[in-house]
Amino acid sequence: MEGGGSNCSECSEIASGKLPFNLIAPPLSMKLVSSSLRCLARFGLLGLMTFGAFPSAHASLIFEAPFDHWGTVHGGTLTESTRRNDGTVTLETANPLGVASGGYVNVTRTRGGKDLFHIGDVTPTGPASSLGALFSVGEEWVSFQGGLDFYYRINSISNPSYNNWMRPIDLGGPVQPGEIRMILHSLTASTLRFHLLGEAGTSAFTNAKGQPVSEIIFDTAYADLSTVGVVNHIGLTFETDADTGWITVRSFAQKGQDGIATSGTPLGSVQFKINSDVVTKGLSTGGWSLGAGHGNYEDALYSIDYDSLRIYNAVPESFAAIPEPGQLGLALIGGVACLVFYRRYRVKP
Repeated sequence: MEGGGSNCSECSEIASGKLPFNLIAPPLSMKLVSSSLRCLARFGLLGLMTFGAFPSAHASLIFEAPFDHWGTVHGGTLTESTRRNDGTVTLETANPLGVASGGYVNVTRTRGGKDLFHIGDVTPTGPASSLGALFSVGEEWVSFQGGLDFYYRINSISNPSYNNWMRPIDLGGPVQPGEIRMILHSLTASTLRFHLLGEAGTSAFTNAKGQPVSEIIFDTAYADLSTVGVVNHIGLTFETDADTGWITVRSFAQKGQDGIATSGTPLGSVQFKINSDVVTKGLSTGGWSLGAGHGNYEDALYSIDYDSLRIYNAVPESFAAIPEPGQLGLALIGGVACLVFYRRYRVKP
């Protein structure tokens, strides 16, 4: 793309009639195509980037649940789960959380209890779009690389001090030999827990103190975790040192729909190793369930909205915000205009 200005000289020449369209000349065809691409780049893609429509490491996105429909999604399929007790799971569009589609899923639990309340069942397209794709088993250690993020908003909650009122990730239980289980859930009204479990009684992990352990527990304090009416953006990154095998998990959380730069200061972090002599498979490459959690108490009732759960197989530069519908449309106007212009004035063979 030519640097600096926003004027398109070829577009001006065409508009003024200096470049006639009845000429059948390959150089003109190439010039017109080149001009159209530059126009699209300037006014279309630049607009999208300005409004933060793309994650900066979009190529690493392997799964996304937009929660505006059931069925085929990026990286697999998402179907509504029937495994839940009294309550409802509904796709909504009114009062969106601010993401482009305007769609989200509402989970309302009307009876408590220890049984898990599931939102949907995920079936990856294949191993490359599964949670297992974040793991790679080597000779000395297991690499854990990637990230995940999601949005949610609490409409009401009876007692947020109960644990597990939110449990969006739960994969791998019960733990099979050679595998591990990963859980992300609320622990208290202001604490989010990330939990990795190996087979009971094994030294699946080495903790930061150099001790062999069968599980890793990482708690993050976040004051607005259970604040009613607030849109929250939660993100986790997983990064393995290629020279030492030490894994660092970092947690991020903030209010609103804005993006989160993963180079910024995290709310917390934890380091550990996954031992490949015990963990020979890592996470399952199969399907898993998006859970709304359980409260362990009969009066653990809630209404929570979820949106845009995304999984990456590499640490993205940011967990991007997705603009409101009006912003996305404004960003696309330039690109659409350029495409219409090219379609109207393209050189005929």
